[in-house]
This record gives sequence, C-alpha cells and structure tokens, in this order.
Amino acid sequence: MMTSTISPSESAQDVGAGFRPKEKELVNYFLKQKLLGHDHQVRRIPELDVYKLEPWDLPQYSGANSSDEEWYFFHRCRTGRPSRTTKVGYWKNTGRKSKIRDEQEEIGTKRIFVFYIGRTPRGERTGWIIHEYTAAFNLPNQRAFVLCKLFKKRMPVTGEVEPSRKMAACNLENQNSYQKTNNSAFDEGETSQLMTFENQATEFAIQEEAHSQPIPHLGSFYGCNEQNHRLNSALNSPMRDFTCDDLRDFSFDA
Repeated sequence: MMTSTISPSESAQDVGAGFRPKEKELVNYFLKQKLLGHDHQVRRIPELDVYKLEPWDLPQYSGANSSDEEWYFFHRCRTGRPSRTTKVGYWKNTGRKSKIRDEQEEIGTKRIFVFYIGRTPRGERTGWIIHEYTAAFNLPNQRAFVLCKLFKKRMPVTGEVEPSRKMAACNLENQNSYQKTNNSAFDEGETSQLMTFENQATEFAIQEEAHSQPIPHLGSFYGCNEQNHRLNSALNSPMRDFTCDDLRDFSFDA
C-alpha cells in the first residue's frame, strides 16, 4: 500500500488553517530557504517589518493564513540595534533564549516577545506574543532574516486586561501626563481617613514614649468581659481619634 507524503515545499503553499509546523521545521526548512534566497519555496509566508506595526494589524498582511490563530512572517534584520517600538506600544523580550535542535544538532534559537501598550516602564501587557526564530547555521551568501510566529494568548480572568484598540492611543497620551497629574491614589475622603490613621499612630507613639510604662496587651487588662469589649471597640474604631488618655477609664493589671 502506497502512502502519499507532503514535502516541506508543498506544505509551504498551504500556509493557513491547520498549518502547524514544528519548531525544527520552521528553522531547518522555511527559514533556511529564505536565507538561501529561495523565496519561491516559501512565498506564502510574507516578508514584513513586523516590529513597526501594531500586532492587531499584522494578520491582514499574512495572506493565505489570515483566518488562522497563528500568523507567520519573515522579518529582515538590519544593522545596528533593532527597534521594537510602535506608535502605541512596544515589544518586550521575556525569558531566556531557548535552543532549537534537530536530533543533537543545534540549528537555531527562539526568543519570546510580548506586546505592551504605552511606554516603558508603565506599559500595559497584552495577550499578543511573537516567537522569533533565528538560524544558528552559516550558509554561503546567507541573507539576514528571522522567522516570526504571531499569536494572541487569552488573558487570565484575574490578570491584566488588554485595552481596546481604539483606546490604545488615548491610553498612551494619558500615560505621558501621568507623572504630572497623578500624584495621589486616593480620593479626597480616603486621603482624609488615611491622614486620621497616621495622626493617631503618631500621637500614640509620642505618648507611649512619654510614659515609662508601656501599654499592656489587651489580654492583660483587668475587669469583666464588658470592660474588655469596650476597650477593644475603642481601639479598633476607625472613625475615632483614640489616644492614651482614653485608657484612664479602664483598669488593668500592673
């Protein structure tokens, strides 16, 4: 019985739904063909300046695989330090480089980049991720490309929430003026209450230092449960300015 097999060159024509090559195939065939200049073999994977565009705009350039949940691009490497900053955000490297192996041979490396909206260090993390594959082999007349796999990870329910695309530019503008306008994390009522607590703590510390005998633990107070209950209520009341003078109404063991 004969079985048909699909060569990598044939599978390159069918980049789209169900296109799930292994990492070693991405490096050892697709990226390798691009580095050698065999563009016709991998023409379904577009060449794009990936890190200059917003991640949600990239799928429309992916051609045949635009309806899938993963999108592949070739990114040309240029001399100098690469810039991964877009108009509304930036790509941040996370984790360490991982080695891609075929059998025992190292054929490439993978780096992971996560997209943040805003400007460092106050960017908001999104679910957009790029796996960037770099070849480790040297070829004659080798060109400078990396292969990028883009996908969007669902954000955890209790984690960060990705801002909408329409609000991204507004969030960036607001973030630029953050240091000038956002000097307090509390509203007026919360600030007043916080100041009351701080004043109570300061007054309590001053009077405690003035008295040679420290205030005993609640468990050492003498008297019935009713007296202890009143003392606990006085100490724990958030709306009352409690001082050491209030302890004079209570008797306790020496």
